[in-house]
Amino acid sequence: MNGNRRSFFKQAGTALAGMVALPAAVDRLATQAQAATGTLPLVAAFRHLLFLNNVFQGPLISTEGGDAFAEVIDEPPDSSNIIGKHLGPVKYSDITVMVGASMNMPFYQWLKDTTDRTPTKQSGSIVAADFRFTSQTQLLFSNALINEIGFPALDASSRDPAMLTVRFTPASTSVSAGTGGVTSVGRASSWLARNFRLTIAGLEAATAHVDSIEAMTIQAPLIPNADGLLFAGPLNIPDLIVTLPESTAGPFYDWHQSFVVQGNNGDDQEKSGSLQFLAPNLSQVLFTLTFSHLGIYAIELVNNQASNEGIRRVRASMYCESMSFNYAGEPTTT
Repeated sequence: MNGNRRSFFKQAGTALAGMVALPAAVDRLATQAQAATGTLPLVAAFRHLLFLNNVFQGPLISTEGGDAFAEVIDEPPDSSNIIGKHLGPVKYSDITVMVGASMNMPFYQWLKDTTDRTPTKQSGSIVAADFRFTSQTQLLFSNALINEIGFPALDASSRDPAMLTVRFTPASTSVSAGTGGVTSVGRASSWLARNFRLTIAGLEAATAHVDSIEAMTIQAPLIPNADGLLFAGPLNIPDLIVTLPESTAGPFYDWHQSFVVQGNNGDDQEKSGSLQFLAPNLSQVLFTLTFSHLGIYAIELVNNQASNEGIRRVRASMYCESMSFNYAGEPTTT
């Protein structure tokens, strides 16, 4: 079974965002390859699709994990000094998926439930489909809890696509043949690492000039109870670390002076804010991360020399007690 899972992911490859966005082009590419060689190239011909409770959620950029395995346990040596071995109980590895902005609401609600500390279990499948989006093979998973949500690094000078990374722990998995059904995928939404808007209350003038934000990962550790069943523990919230020109960082320096140096760092001196992930038109909000109880603890020059543009930059580091994820769902004009 372990080999079957490994074969499932190797054969399917990773879903290419451009191919998902242009199924007709993929169809032509696959047809041409088939005519020339009599076979379909695996990368062009396969992609992964996510289903929750038998409802299609969207295309996956990549996926891995979900293997069934058992630990090998050594026994005490016998009279011949031979160490016997046996297997422990079956376990299932975490599943990690990378997604863009094309997933349906139930998937994003699953993320929101996790960040809101009301985690929900989901059952579903990851389907390997051919170039016509016909189900070929599927990895089924049951009663999965999210244990990690990764948000990408953002950079105003970047043209790279941005992706969410979600890791979840299933209670069990299995591999089966596909249903042969056809899934209508539609067009994948564009999302770039350069399109974002950060706002921190009281620091609006400075945060308007933030040009990069480090990647953040919210961790939701799973804790087994006496029966071995998993439940969600307290969230581990990452720091918010931003970079901006030194010439516009005055409000951050003032906050740091008061909060760190002068010790005015009670709850009433912490701040709130939000990070909006924007569509290419910059008027549609795709996702929002809301921050509560931000506290600055460090501000420093990125380096001691001016950049090639002659701009000195500083890095401001803030702890955060709570982050909440929201998905707009519909275009929002800002």
